[in-house]
Amino acid sequence: MFKKIAIISSLSLLVAGGANADYQWELGGNYATGEIDSDAQDADQDIFGFQGRYYIAPVDTSKGPLAEAAFLDRASHIELNYENGEIDLDGLGDVDSEAYSLGGRWVHKESGWLADFEYRVDEIDDQDIDTYSVGIGRYLGQNTTLTASYGHVEQDDVDFLEADIWGLDVEHLMSFDNGTSLKMAAGYGYVDTDEGDSGDQYRLEGTYYPTEKLGIGAAYERLDVEQEVDNWKVYADWFVNDQVALTVSYGESDFDTWGLDAQEFLLGVRVRF
Repeated sequence: MFKKIAIISSLSLLVAGGANADYQWELGGNYATGEIDSDAQDADQDIFGFQGRYYIAPVDTSKGPLAEAAFLDRASHIELNYENGEIDLDGLGDVDSEAYSLGGRWVHKESGWLADFEYRVDEIDDQDIDTYSVGIGRYLGQNTTLTASYGHVEQDDVDFLEADIWGLDVEHLMSFDNGTSLKMAAGYGYVDTDEGDSGDQYRLEGTYYPTEKLGIGAAYERLDVEQEVDNWKVYADWFVNDQVALTVSYGESDFDTWGLDAQEFLLGVRVRF
């Protein structure tokens, strides 16, 4: 594991120094490791992820926290993500996993109208899970967005994992006189499965920025459809300079009915230019 941490940490040395700089590309990589504990089977997992994001126009970084530059500048982007992982089932060998996604956001700067989209494929062993979502919303003032969305998820030949999700999300960034900021986000989703079950999904998240380069946050999500699933995580995001950011997070998931718990620790780096 220490070798994997060293690989990610060394990426941050690719870019050094620099004053406030606008950017148009953001590339990142991360390594996540964790455990899955259940009544029937325990497992370990390791996942490597790579992300690439291109902004249609240079992003102004002078308006607030560096991590919120694209949000504050109403920037439009397109992104590609890839994950490659391995799940080690105790006594039963390994299961490989891969995930691909294409997404983006378009924002009309003058009016504040925006549109989101994402398509994702998860391949776990010989099963595929397809997810797509679209959203439309608007900036309500300079630092607030409200977005309505629709999503659909389905797994090959498994009806109970086919579902439609209608969602409503709000994000707001507050700036204080002492130079600090607080980003708050909340979301609600109505979930309707192909089996006829329905339920609710809730999300709360907050990130405090004591400086423009450092963010410390926590997130909580609850899914209540036939069974209850609780997810939470804490994280920190630190810009070493204006081009390089390091991320660390720890999270847990609790599946109430299945007697399953999962933990994950993640290290990541992003480079802007």
